[in-house]
Amino acid sequence: MDTEKEVQELRRRVEQLEATGSRQRQNGAMRFIIGFIIVVAIIMLLMVAIGIVQFISA
Repeated sequence: MDTEKEVQELRRRVEQLEATGSRQRQNGAMRFIIGFIIVVAIIMLLMVAIGIVQFISA
């Protein structure tokens, strides 16, 4: 009986760890996507600023 309880406990722990791991992977992907969007937005703002400066100086 004791070994059955231990096996159930180990299975429960493994399931918890797997759930935590998949959650961390999703967070990493979201962080990458958000970072990429922010970088693209900064590049766009820089290009707009350069365009405004060239338009003013022309």
